[in-house]
Amino acid sequence: MSSITLSRNNRNAELYLARSRVLLRWMRDVLGDEGDGQKNFATVIQNGVLLCRVVQKLFNANKPADQQANFPFRAEISGNPAQQTQYSRDNVASCLKFAREHGVPGDFLCVPDDVVDAERRNPIAVMGCLFAIARIAQNQWGWTGLLPPASRDPILADLFKISANLKKLVADMGAIDFNPPEDISAEGLVACKDCVLLQSKVDVLTKKLAEVEAERDQLRAKMAALAAPEAPAAATL
Repeated sequence: MSSITLSRNNRNAELYLARSRVLLRWMRDVLGDEGDGQKNFATVIQNGVLLCRVVQKLFNANKPADQQANFPFRAEISGNPAQQTQYSRDNVASCLKFAREHGVPGDFLCVPDDVVDAERRNPIAVMGCLFAIARIAQNQWGWTGLLPPASRDPILADLFKISANLKKLVADMGAIDFNPPEDISAEGLVACKDCVLLQSKVDVLTKKLAEVEAERDQLRAKMAALAAPEAPAAATL
């Protein structure tokens, strides 16, 4: 490996380390909790407890008691290793389900294995998920506290616009009632002006959907680069 590549990877690892620590600091500030001094982001969040506490706090902080909502999670994880892993996965799944039900687009949510699984852990995806949740908390949940810096990045704002466009396109396609009779001939289908018009609409929407999905994927890559562009998998936190 060249010295240039090593230098770039070192910088990327340092960038990831710095941003993960800023995010962890923000999570603890939200809770008013100094924690146990652990600074490894992936390790601190792996049982899902901190994620669940932060999301509940963001949602409920500025709501009267009758408008608050909670979701089930285990605040203490114990048992044998297999049980601990399952309890942790249940925590994360419950948290993500709550976030999805309260306005966070599925495109922005990570999956439990990103948090819990030691071999498939993806802290970058978790960071992006938290940035999105923080933005939704400010825009829809009434959170008035501080936000993690990257949640204000214009790339994330563009991603939210893309997600809204995708949702509308899917709804528009679902609204098209294109169900010609099964026994209609190919000639009859071509001769049917309404069928041709509807098929044209489907084709246009399908093309637009593909374009928007491609744009979303490009923005996702940029968002990941905010946290750790080309970060080496074995980077020590």
